[in-house]
Amino acid sequence: MDPDLLLRIAAAFAGFVLKTTLAFGVCLIVSRLADSPARRFTVWSGFLYGATAYWLCVAGSFLHTGPAAAGASGSIPAAALTSGAMQVPMSWALPMGVVIRMLGLIYLLGLGSILFSHWKKQRQLKWVLRFATQPPDDTAAIFQSLAKNLSVGRSQLLILSGAASPATFGWIRLILL
Repeated sequence: MDPDLLLRIAAAFAGFVLKTTLAFGVCLIVSRLADSPARRFTVWSGFLYGATAYWLCVAGSFLHTGPAAAGASGSIPAAALTSGAMQVPMSWALPMGVVIRMLGLIYLLGLGSILFSHWKKQRQLKWVLRFATQPPDDTAAIFQSLAKNLSVGRSQLLILSGAASPATFGWIRLILL
């Protein structure tokens, strides 16, 4: 891999980490000041969408300044090696290349672990919900009127024997046990 490209990636990654860390701190403070869970959810959703959009912009900049931008000389201009005011020395190219690859591998392993855990919990939840039963008609009618008044009409009430406390599941179609 080209050392100049590795330096650009390292500088972009460092800038991304610094900027998202700052944004995380701001969101943490704002969410502590928010008076309702809906506003806290909005703050953190905005952070996640903003961080994702910023990451896509950073990744997109590598597509636009890739090998085609190297020009006829085959070298990337020195201005392309900076991310904002941050510059990475050329002597760091090899160690940062190794570190970037290791961080990428750790990230992918962590992401895979989280996705596998989520998949496993979803399968377990579907298995548990097979044992749930419908509530009596009068209880279901009361629940549906409450759900309509609270603007959560696409919700469902189920009875699960052995459940110690109420629990909710789902985002789009809420299930209350």
